[in-house]
Amino acid sequence: MTRAALASILVLSLVVPATADVTITQSTTGKGMSLSGTTTGTTYIRDAKMRTDLVSGDTTRSTVFDLDTQKMYSFDSKKQEADVYDLRVLQADMTKGTDVAAMKATTTPNGKSSGPMAGLMAKMGGMSATTTVTEVSGGTLADELFAVAAGYKVKERK
Repeated sequence: MTRAALASILVLSLVVPATADVTITQSTTGKGMSLSGTTTGTTYIRDAKMRTDLVSGDTTRSTVFDLDTQKMYSFDSKKQEADVYDLRVLQADMTKGTDVAAMKATTTPNGKSSGPMAGLMAKMGGMSATTTVTEVSGGTLADELFAVAAGYKVKERK
């Protein structure tokens, strides 16, 4: 009986996927678009939620993706506002008039890329970025990390 119970526990532990909260810290150096110099960032992942905080100078840009509710929250720390987007609507808008099945892009470790996105970036001229992951760690993440902070004005976007 004990062997059967232990075997069952072992089988269940192999079948049931382990979930853990993850924190990833990174730095990005580059130029072009809104990037100039070095930014630091932290990405937090728990279940079907992900938050990214990017710090450049005195500005922190935070974004939360909640796949369970299909919402994206974009936070403005200076204005204390949160823009909320419906990911289904965002996806539909982005794919209108686009043959997604025909899209192809490749990225190679040597820093060269090809495809529609690479062509678009080339037209923007002189854009470059290097991101380095400096730490990956586990540990319990608070619910508040994935929620709109108290006092923030929420604006639903279409």
